Amino acid sequence: MEAFFTIITHFPTIIYSAFLIIIICYWLLALLGLIDIEFFDIDLDVDIDGDSVAHAIGGFLLSFGLTGVPVTLVFSLLILFAWLLTCIASIFVLPLLPIDSIPILTIITGLVIVVVAFVLALYLTEWSIRPMKRLFIRHDAKNNQDFIGRECIVSSLDVNEKTGQAKLEDGGVPLLLSVRAEIPNTLTKGSKAILMSYNKEKNYY
Repeated sequence: MEAFFTIITHFPTIIYSAFLIIIICYWLLALLGLIDIEFFDIDLDVDIDGDSVAHAIGGFLLSFGLTGVPVTLVFSLLILFAWLLTCIASIFVLPLLPIDSIPILTIITGLVIVVVAFVLALYLTEWSIRPMKRLFIRHDAKNNQDFIGRECIVSSLDVNEKTGQAKLEDGGVPLLLSVRAEIPNTLTKGSKAILMSYNKEKNYY
């Protein structure tokens, strides 16, 4: 136990040990309800060519397929895997190398282990979250404003300023909408039209 404690509190494992402590504290606070689980989440539906930190992180995660689950979960697994791999390397690899008497080689070897562990952790994290993605699929309900600009088909005999109906195809059962149009117009049953605006008070397009 003492040897293990020495490993996790010395270079190179100490680097990921510090991050792991932060992750553990975060999840403890989340379990106690003192912080939102998605507190550090960022929107990945961004232009990854942007120059902001959020855009850079989003582009990084997208490039490695680390999307579809909360960002906090991704980083937690990433740090955990990197920490475990660094521990394994410190236990089984470093003792085999004759570098103890040369400090610079110890530092270089430690940095190599840190980088390699991080790269391998990326692939392990992507593999781990793959079956979880279906649990985090979010279905956003559409509202009436979302249909503005969409094409519909008139289902009533005509459309005027007082009456009119149209069908809108939205990937399932066609939606029957109340529509109005200034007269005179050429809208008759079967005509195609574009929904231009929505009257929230009277519930028609």
